Amino acid sequence: MATVAETWKALSVNLSAAKQAIGLPKFQHDALLTLSLLDTASLNETGLSLTAQATLKAEYRRLAYLGDYLIDAALADYLFSDYPRLTHEQMDTLRQRISDRKSLCQFAIQLGWPDYCTSRNRKNRRLPTEEAGTYGEMFEALVAAIYLEYDRDFLQVYDWLVKNFLQSRVERLMS
Repeated sequence: MATVAETWKALSVNLSAAKQAIGLPKFQHDALLTLSLLDTASLNETGLSLTAQATLKAEYRRLAYLGDYLIDAALADYLFSDYPRLTHEQMDTLRQRISDRKSLCQFAIQLGWPDYCTSRNRKNRRLPTEEAGTYGEMFEALVAAIYLEYDRDFLQVYDWLVKNFLQSRVERLMS
């Protein structure tokens, strides 16, 4: 059975570049950041046992699940606070357009996540835009990792999301 250190080494990601890309060079929870860079399709190429692979997939999916709901909460709060004239239906339409996997994939590409993730050297790798589900889910996992990095301080992750992604996307869709 692989040790924790062997597991993270097998995933082989460029953490310092990823930290710079997200604008958090002092990010402390390397295991969470590494996990957010996991392309589960690349696990077969790591040499990890099937048990270790299954554990990583489960942890990754839990992280992405949390990130998905954090994005929705931040987006709902941002729309509610900054766009008081929007109806429920208009807010929901914007939320759907901004938080779908295709849109989240674009956020991941904007960060350079395809260049840092575990699949960057995968055989038969497709373009990131052709794998929107994969990169969108990575972005969700990243948001959860940032939330946990900030000791579950929602305002910190909210500010990071709004400043780096949500504000410009909403403005573009509203124009």
